Amino acid sequence: MTSPVLTINRLSKAFRMPRSRVGDDPRRIRISRRHDCFQVLKDVSFDLHHGETVGLVGPNGSGKSTLLKILAGVMTADSGSFQATGGIGALLELGAGFHDDLNGIENIYLNGALLGLSLTEIDRLLPEIIEFSELEQFMDMPVRHYSSGMTARLGFAIASRLAPKILLMDETFATGDARFQAKALSHIGRLKERGHTMILVSHNMEMIMNLADRVVWLDRGQIRQVGLTHDILAEYRRVQKMNLNDTDRMRNLLGINSLFDSIRDAACLQIRAAGLRTTSAESEITGIGLGPAEIEMGGDLWLDVDIECLRVPDRDEYWLDSAWVRQDDRILAQGSSRIIVETQPGKSTRCTLQWNDWPLTEGEWRLALGIRSAGNGKGAIYDDRKLDAGSVLVVTPNPYLLPAIMPFGHVWKFGD
Repeated sequence: MTSPVLTINRLSKAFRMPRSRVGDDPRRIRISRRHDCFQVLKDVSFDLHHGETVGLVGPNGSGKSTLLKILAGVMTADSGSFQATGGIGALLELGAGFHDDLNGIENIYLNGALLGLSLTEIDRLLPEIIEFSELEQFMDMPVRHYSSGMTARLGFAIASRLAPKILLMDETFATGDARFQAKALSHIGRLKERGHTMILVSHNMEMIMNLADRVVWLDRGQIRQVGLTHDILAEYRRVQKMNLNDTDRMRNLLGINSLFDSIRDAACLQIRAAGLRTTSAESEITGIGLGPAEIEMGGDLWLDVDIECLRVPDRDEYWLDSAWVRQDDRILAQGSSRIIVETQPGKSTRCTLQWNDWPLTEGEWRLALGIRSAGNGKGAIYDDRKLDAGSVLVVTPNPYLLPAIMPFGHVWKFGD
C-alpha cells in the first residue's frame, strides 16, 4: 500500500463555554468568569490514501465540521497533529472564505491566492469556474447579495475547479437545486477518477454510499468505527433507529402516517407475525433488529414469517400486506397475499414471501408488514403490523451511479 497523503494523529479540540446556572433568567446578561470545557474532538486518528474518498458520518455535534475546519486551517487543534502531502482545499459553511464586499470574480481570485495558485493559473481556470457555477450574469455583484444556493454554487465551482490534491467538503455543497446537485455529484465522480483524495461530510446516506470508499463514524468527538462504507452505514443506521426510538407509539405521537393507519386493541389480538427473517443470495439469514440483508440488483430476496395464533380466531383466512418504504417514509411498492393460518392456539404457520429480480437501486429500504382479516378492504383493522419488519441493503458494482430509485427497461432502435 502506498504512503498516505493525509495522516491525522490524535487530534483533540475543546471549547470553553460560560457555565450556566439552573434557574437563572435567560434574558439577564450574565457576568461570570467560570467556564466549562466542552470536548469537541478527542484523539481522532486515521489516514487517507491517494485517490481515496472517505465519508464522515455522525450525529449533530459529533465534531465532523470541527475536524474539517482544523484540516482546512480555519482553526487550530489543542493537541495532536496532521500531515498532508499536497494542497488542501475546503468547501465548508456557506460563504466560508468569501468576502462580502467583493464580487464573484474577485472572490475567485482571493480563494485561488489562498490556495497558493499563481495569477496565471487563476486566469486560465476563471472561465471554467464561471461556466460551472452558472452565475455569469451575477459575477460582478457583491456576494452579500447572493442567495444561499448561489453562494453554494460558487463555492463548489471554486473548490472543485481549483482542484487541490485533497478536497474537504461539508454537506452544504448539496444546497443547490436538484439539477445542480446532480451536476456536482457527477463532477465529484470525475474527480475520483482523476485520483483526487476527498473527505465528505453529509447526513445523506445515499450520497455517502455512492461516493465513499470508506466511512469514519464520529460519536461525541471520538471515532466509533472505521471501515468499508456499507458495513459502517448499516450499523450506523441501526444505532440511529434505536436512538430515535423508532416505534409505533413514537410514530403516532409525532403524527407520522404510514401504510397501516389503524390497529386492533391488544386485548383483541388474535394472531401476530413473529420470527421474521430475511434471506438473500448475498447474505446469510438476518432477524429483525440484526441489520439489513444485502442484495444486488436483479437478485432474489426471501422473507420468512411465522404467523402465531394467540387464541381461536374468527376465521382461518387472512391477508398479509407488505410495503417497501424509503427512509423518508415514502411507500415505493406494496402488495397483498392471501394466507391460510393454523387455527389452533399456540401453533404457528410459516409463510415465505419471495421477491424476484430485485429492481430498487443502491440504498437501504425498510419493510413494513400488516396482517388483516380477509374482505375488510380499504380502512381495514389490522390484527398485527410491523413498521420495521426488516430491511434490505442494495449494493451495486458501480460507485459512480447517481442516486435513483429504480432503473427503467428500454430498447434503442436505429434507422427505419
